[in-house]
Amino acid sequence: MTGIAKARQLSLYFQHYRELPDIKKEKVKADGVLYDFEHSRGMIEEYGRIDNSPDDYDSRKGHLLLAEEPSGLGPVQVSYQGDGNETRLSRLSLSEPVGGFAEEHYIFADDHFHALRVRVGRTTWWVEALHLDRMQPATALRQQITFKK
Repeated sequence: MTGIAKARQLSLYFQHYRELPDIKKEKVKADGVLYDFEHSRGMIEEYGRIDNSPDDYDSRKGHLLLAEEPSGLGPVQVSYQGDGNETRLSRLSLSEPVGGFAEEHYIFADDHFHALRVRVGRTTWWVEALHLDRMQPATALRQQITFKK
């Protein structure tokens, strides 16, 4: 199985089960995960302001296709949706000059936050999942796997 196929398989699993299969969960400092939580909440607000603006090439509500991501990282495809109990944000950044893409998924469910990042290096793939219970931040967990392309 190729690196991209493995990464996509892990990403789809995460979106359904909110964790990575058969990968040990390690304790991690809550500060970084709380930062990710606040940052991704801010991204949802930012993308909500941009949605269906002249910069957005996708006319569907909750979907964006931008030639330039607001932070200047290049082209990005975003989708977000939410109801009272759960909000989801998915982002795919294309970075062809450096050899690939970055994929991110954020899930907010009640007081729980789950984040997945897929990064491409020149010779390896890196997949990381973060888990946070906002009521008990000291229990923050991380799952990570790296594999060759």
